[in-house]
Amino acid sequence: MAKRARNKINLFPYVAKRPQKDGTFKPRFVPGSRERAMGYRGQDLKHENGRWYTLDEASGWALAKQAEIAEQRKTGKKLKSPPVPRGRTVEAMFDAFTKSDEYRGSVDADGNVLVKGLSETTQGGYKRAVKPLKSEPIWQSPPGAIDAIVMKALHKKIMQERGLGMASQALAAIGSAFAWGRLNGWLPKINGQIMESPYRNLKLPKPEVRIRVATVAELTALITAADYTFVDGVALSSVGDAIATGFYSGQRKKDIIEFIDAVEVGQRLALKQSKTDAVVSIPRAPILVDRLARGKERRKTLGLKVEAMNLIINERTGGAYSSRQLRDDFALVRDTAIAGVLDVEATAIARELHAAEQRNTPEPAIWILPPCPTLAQPDRYGFIFPDLRDSGVTWLARAECTVPEIGSITGHSMGTIYSILKHYLQIDTHLADNAIRKLIEKMEREGLAV
Repeated sequence: MAKRARNKINLFPYVAKRPQKDGTFKPRFVPGSRERAMGYRGQDLKHENGRWYTLDEASGWALAKQAEIAEQRKTGKKLKSPPVPRGRTVEAMFDAFTKSDEYRGSVDADGNVLVKGLSETTQGGYKRAVKPLKSEPIWQSPPGAIDAIVMKALHKKIMQERGLGMASQALAAIGSAFAWGRLNGWLPKINGQIMESPYRNLKLPKPEVRIRVATVAELTALITAADYTFVDGVALSSVGDAIATGFYSGQRKKDIIEFIDAVEVGQRLALKQSKTDAVVSIPRAPILVDRLARGKERRKTLGLKVEAMNLIINERTGGAYSSRQLRDDFALVRDTAIAGVLDVEATAIARELHAAEQRNTPEPAIWILPPCPTLAQPDRYGFIFPDLRDSGVTWLARAECTVPEIGSITGHSMGTIYSILKHYLQIDTHLADNAIRKLIEKMEREGLAV
């Protein structure tokens, strides 16, 4: 006779699964006599919208309830209130997270920052990222019912339906909510310890890191193409100004469109942000200074009524650029750079001469700006505006700037710079060659001759 397995874990303590003829289940919490004496009462395991818990949800709820009962038993007292507050769902936890100081930040009466909070970009990203979760069972489940198995299955489902990038963003967003919830009373205790976040140590697959650094030819093509790209008869030259500013300052697009002034201080250029009054001081780059000066003159020549103090002006409206409009205009400029700008008159003359001489060669083309097809790489997005930031930091490193020197120019933290360099310099043969050159020179100075 086979022996009964000992220490078998009961995944559904105090829960009757109640299988139905159609293969579904209607789980119910059924406390024993000792638990009823403590004040616990039976209840159907349903969501507020009437949907029954799945077996995974019921198991998570049951294990959390078992731990709760064990803690309550230690007190020797009856329950004073219903054991399961209504509305304690993952949705409610995420909503509370988005209203917290850790999410929004907080300041005192004098405007001093008490809690930094998340950036506006991160806040918006989190809210967009959780949209796929709202149609999933997890959204209306109790936070304590969610474990690593549920999270991993959820990641796999979203990845299959919407791709790895969306799945990673969704779980990162809800993972941050769980981390906050753990420290703010949203997760139950198990054996006296607060339940760990189910997102912790999942070791999920991550999207491939985007590695894109602009070449000199690509930067030249982009900046030049801006002057030859027209919308409603107006050149997108201001996009060229934004490209130069993004590259030389190493700032994000959001920061660039918020700059309101550029003041030359000695050999440096001070850029001031409109919302925070923060000043980014960078070395005086002649190309950038020239672009910004030409921008002011261009707007005077156009007689444009400028309605914003911003450094980068949408010259079709006279106002500041929105993030989306700059993205769209940059895409138009990039398309011009990819296609090139043909000198129509010079090409027509050259082709007349070519035809008259009856040459057996391809027709000539005279370019104001030669095509730059590499800007369409490395993926379906091609070179995008955020790549300018990484290009700026990378080129500073190529110029043998140290991490503190890069930080003094871009204003980024050391951690942010190391993060960029980790991803973007690992394939940089220029830096590898430079490192070997330095090693060779060092060893030769030390007298190594073998």
